[in-house]
Amino acid sequence: MSRLRVQVLLWSAALLMTLVPLGLRLLPMGSTRGSMVFISAGACQVWQHEFEVDTQPVIWWLREYPILLVGPAFAVWLRTRWRWVAWVTALLLTASGLLKPAMMAYDVARWGEQCRRLWEPTAQFMWGPLVWSLLPAVLIAATVVRRPRWRWWMRVPVMIALLAPLLVVAGDRRPAPAAVVTQHECASTRQAVQGRDDTWPRAISRLTPRERERQFVCAVHGRGPWYKRSDGELLWLGRGECEARGTLFWPGALAYLCPEVAASRDPQLLVTPRQRDEEFARSQARELAYCTSKMPRSDRRMTKLVMPPEGGGYHVGVSDFDLGMAAIKDGLVAAGPNGVEVSTSEDDLCVTLRILKKNPRVEANGWDRVVEVGFDSTGKGPALGSSDYEPEFPVKLRPGAYRVRIHMRDLSQQGAELPRERHLVEVFPGSSKRTVVYR
Repeated sequence: MSRLRVQVLLWSAALLMTLVPLGLRLLPMGSTRGSMVFISAGACQVWQHEFEVDTQPVIWWLREYPILLVGPAFAVWLRTRWRWVAWVTALLLTASGLLKPAMMAYDVARWGEQCRRLWEPTAQFMWGPLVWSLLPAVLIAATVVRRPRWRWWMRVPVMIALLAPLLVVAGDRRPAPAAVVTQHECASTRQAVQGRDDTWPRAISRLTPRERERQFVCAVHGRGPWYKRSDGELLWLGRGECEARGTLFWPGALAYLCPEVAASRDPQLLVTPRQRDEEFARSQARELAYCTSKMPRSDRRMTKLVMPPEGGGYHVGVSDFDLGMAAIKDGLVAAGPNGVEVSTSEDDLCVTLRILKKNPRVEANGWDRVVEVGFDSTGKGPALGSSDYEPEFPVKLRPGAYRVRIHMRDLSQQGAELPRERHLVEVFPGSSKRTVVYR
């Protein structure tokens, strides 16, 4: 077989191997399992920059689509037979494949076991790209290599090139600092206890620096999937945020690392629980006063400030989840056999309840929606309530058939600190189950 034919076959084999990463994309993605890893401050610095390096355009394209390099290089070599084309292509593929292993090797050689565990999830997906980069590089280099005499003076630069990374690591190596914590100690860590007259930063100040770092990591890890990162990266990002680099973390967690910065972002961290409770009581009193203002004396006793649960809403009679979903779809009300569900916003609202002996006159003026429905009361539970909060209306419905007329007015334009809706609920005897829309 001629030398040219061998060279073309080697180039062709290398080109086919670069198609493997594209084919692997068609297979289902695998999963990796990792655990919380605590590292010392400043350790594993190369890993901390892995994402920045990995997303550089040239590096990313070489790793993900090596065919974009090998294909044009093969075409140029076929036309020109330039040996340097093969050497440059092989060197670029080799550098692309060895980059991550070299980064991991440096961290592990300098800081030891803690960095090995930190790199472990990444290493699971490292060896495939390494193989599919180095094999084409070897094949391409084989197309142009000649059989040189292995002279003694050639061994010196080769040995230096092989030992250079180890020499750099040895020169940069310092005693590995002690780890911040061992592992899986979140449950046993002393918590920051906030007294009635303590601000959050004051409560955190009672922890030791080690406990504060550990509590920051544990708090962030429990926040959600996005934060499922290693503790080393979280601490590095958190300290960077303390130095005004980014806004990834919420102030309550950031206060473990830098209370002053966190308090500047959220002044509520400087409010004590006692002050918060007092302000809440004052706010509720203002809203209730608004609800009962300009109302007939007979209605004031039966007017309450209702705090709906998540999703909003309250019920008359027996509560029913599916009925609540139907009320949301309707936009106001839905009736079932033994109860009525009313859809509202999640904000506080004014509710006035009237229990009447006969059908009252319809008053639709001044209301945005007026709808009347019917149901049969079982006599159980309060006349009006909600899933999480039971308004203290001092009445219950006796068993029997009732009509319920719901009046709703939107108050969202009145001010952000006031109730968002006003409701008038009229309940009176009636056997009809027909829905009547007055407005």
